[in-house]
Amino acid sequence: MNKELLLIFVACVGQTWGAGGDLDTLPEEIEWCYGDSDCGPSNWATLAPEFCAGTKQSPIDLPDNSTKASTGAIWYYGYDTSSEVWMISNNGHDCTLYLETPSEIPSIDGRRLGEEYELLNMHFHWGADATEGSEHTEKGKAYAGEIHLVHWNKKYADVAEALTKTDGLAVLSFFLEEVENDNVNLKPIVDQLSNIMEKDSEVSGIGGINIKDIISSLSEESPYYYYQGGLTTPACNEIVRWTVYSKAQVPISEAQLNKFRALKTGESAPAPTRLTNNFRPVQPLNGRKVSIRNPRPFEDLFDDLLYFSNQAL
Repeated sequence: MNKELLLIFVACVGQTWGAGGDLDTLPEEIEWCYGDSDCGPSNWATLAPEFCAGTKQSPIDLPDNSTKASTGAIWYYGYDTSSEVWMISNNGHDCTLYLETPSEIPSIDGRRLGEEYELLNMHFHWGADATEGSEHTEKGKAYAGEIHLVHWNKKYADVAEALTKTDGLAVLSFFLEEVENDNVNLKPIVDQLSNIMEKDSEVSGIGGINIKDIISSLSEESPYYYYQGGLTTPACNEIVRWTVYSKAQVPISEAQLNKFRALKTGESAPAPTRLTNNFRPVQPLNGRKVSIRNPRPFEDLFDDLLYFSNQAL
């Protein structure tokens, strides 16, 4: 995606619009927040009824009775971003990273997705302690946080068009799991958090951030849940093909989490003034099917080869 287009889009909405929300469709006078105040999640369906009151909302609890399926791996391209330059921002709702001048924009593909999706941003959600923070839960279990890698569908002319389609975005989700020792792969991000304490602050020219290393527990055989849902902040557009990895947790220490928890929202009481618990509670399935990949290596390999050979025709 063109850097200038991405920067303009982010500036227009004033915050991460990826898996967090497409505020381009949200009237400017509407303000939302986390917590229990009038602008909090319990009132989003009233604040933005067009989508937040919909029937395919996110996040969800990933159920024990998810349908098992052989869907193939998701293929990653350009995710060794160690030589790229990033901008990190605090938009008052989460911590967001996006590439400034990429030599190659990371993208994903695969048999289940059916099209190429290109990375827009990476952002974080977290809680006040290790028992909460993830947006999705797995069989009722919450994690200390969640990373979202937000992608847009390249079959559309641009991001604006993709945001109007039910398959416009694909978000890959990784749970953050608290461990004793610091995660060195998150260090380049955590080290910059003290520079973006205030809402709407950002720091640019950051190197050494490698997504491939951050999600290093991922393999071609990794199981994942998938379902159709929406953005997890207003306007909650139901345009997301969600992929939530089950056994590819990203380790993070309590000390590192505390750096995220120190960020400020820019809100006034009674809304939260510290950026903690920036997750939406799980939403009803409303009859939606949730599937989980059941890796079958030889079958997956054959089907993946068939898919990519058809793509080349």
